[in-house]
Formats: sequence, C-alpha cells, structure tokens
Amino acid sequence: MQVLLMPQAPGLRGGKMSSGIFRFFGASVATMLFVGFILAPTPAPAQGLQCASNPLIGTWRLNLQKSTITRNNGVIEPRIMIIAPFGDNGITEVFINDRDPRLVGRWEMWSVQFDGKPYPTKGGDPRQMRWTRIDCNTFQHETLRQLYYNLPGGTVKEYVPEGRVSSGGRITVSADGKTLTNKHTGTLGSGSQTRYEDEILVFDRQ
Repeated sequence: MQVLLMPQAPGLRGGKMSSGIFRFFGASVATMLFVGFILAPTPAPAQGLQCASNPLIGTWRLNLQKSTITRNNGVIEPRIMIIAPFGDNGITEVFINDRDPRLVGRWEMWSVQFDGKPYPTKGGDPRQMRWTRIDCNTFQHETLRQLYYNLPGGTVKEYVPEGRVSSGGRITVSADGKTLTNKHTGTLGSGSQTRYEDEILVFDRQ
C-alpha cells in the first residue's frame, strides 16, 4: 500500500497546523453554541401558557358549615362574594350581605392586578391589597393596613401611608372550579385588633 504525504506549506510545521485547525474549529463551535443560546426562545410564564381563564371569576357564597372561623369568637356574617375581571390580569371583588342582598357588608370593594403591587380598597376602613398568582388555581394575598386606632375610643393612633402587612393568606380554587378556599391569618383592624390564626373560609360557586 502506498501512502501519499501532503506537502507542507513553506514555513508551516505539522504541529502548528494541527493546533491551528483545533483553534479554528474550537472557536467555531463555541460561537455556534453562544449564538444558539442567545437565539433560543425564552420559556413563557406558566400562567401565560397554561391558564386559559381566571377561576376566581364568578359569584360565590360562603359555606359556614365547611368554614373554620377563628376570629370574633367564631362568628362571621354570611356573605356573597362577587368577583369580576379587572384589566389584563386582575380582579374586582365585592362582598354582599347574604341576609339582605340589598346591603353591602362593609360597603367596600377593591380592584387588584396579580403583580405583587399594593392597590387601595374603596369604602370601609382604608387598606391596601397585594396579590400574586402562584399557579392557575392558587393566589397569594396580603392586606396592608394604613390606619391604626386607639381603643376603646376608636381615634386614629397611627397612619402608615405605605401600609403595613396586617394579614395574609392563600386562595385556592378546586380543580372542578366549584369550591374556593381562603386560608389566612392576621390581625383585626378597627374592631378589637386581636390576632386570629389559620382561618379557613370556604365558598361554593353559585
């Protein structure tokens, strides 16, 4: 068998040629990997890909038999909760007294976006609501209180413009969309200002 040897270019030795080739291909591969990484599509947020709708939207009635009330000695007004869309990614929430639908329980409502920013309530005592969406059926919420009162007179003790977290919890809508569960802990505001733990409000879709 005859072996043909390629002539070397003048002034270029075999070792230098090999190292030059490896450097060329190494740089080319690195460049392709870098460009591929830059051009690769960034995964979209889970809610944008998977959440076709907002399961909170609708009318809900508090189920006192299924709920666990830990404030006010276990006493809470029956209520209907109406939730409507707000903006591109948020809700407007209103409570109605279930004993007399003509009455709004605390005469207040709020609209929030699920962006973790505070939004003010309207009516009742002023507070701010801060919501984020954990997944398609789970929402984290916090209440930031602005007014703190002297007891028993009820005069204003302190005003916190930016709000101070007084309660928080997590809302979950069941997979079939028929049950909304709000588990939260906090401190009552203009009333007794007492602490309550692990209250669970269960609402049925109407």
